[in-house]
Amino acid sequence: MYMNDDFGLREIAEYSQLRIRATELLDRCLIEGNPEQMWAFVEQLIAHEPPRLQLLRELADDVQLRNLSLKEHRFDVRDRIVALFRDYGVDITGAAPPFALDQYHLLGTDDIMNCVAQQGRTLSPKDAIMLRRAVEASLDTAAQLAADIALTERLYRHTADWLDALNTLEARRRSLDERFSNGYTH
Repeated sequence: MYMNDDFGLREIAEYSQLRIRATELLDRCLIEGNPEQMWAFVEQLIAHEPPRLQLLRELADDVQLRNLSLKEHRFDVRDRIVALFRDYGVDITGAAPPFALDQYHLLGTDDIMNCVAQQGRTLSPKDAIMLRRAVEASLDTAAQLAADIALTERLYRHTADWLDALNTLEARRRSLDERFSNGYTH
């Protein structure tokens, strides 16, 4: 049995290309720290007649999943530093509590390094340098993750707002179609 093009092979291929493009744009937006290309892509999906709601839903889901992945990575970044200091007998959870992950990147290196002295520990100069560099790298990574998380949240809100608006419009259109098909003229 052969599938003709009316069955949707062209649409399937185009849909797959658009999904790939959406993923590439999301990656590019995160690298560049700028949502404009993704917003333009979303607007193209909306301008298509009919609007590509399924693709828009999947894009929103992808953005939300990326956001969750970034948050997990942020947790791991902080957790690795906590574990590293724990290996030296130092508890830094007072300076970097787990309930304030969204604030971790705002700490200064000295905020964390001061935990060593506050807990009466001494480090060799070599260990102190290594820990300081690890903290600096961790905080830099956490700062980039915070920016990426904020960007994915903006992208998600933008996409979800469009979806809500289009779903409302579609529901209203269906309601009006039903009224007129039932002979209602008011």
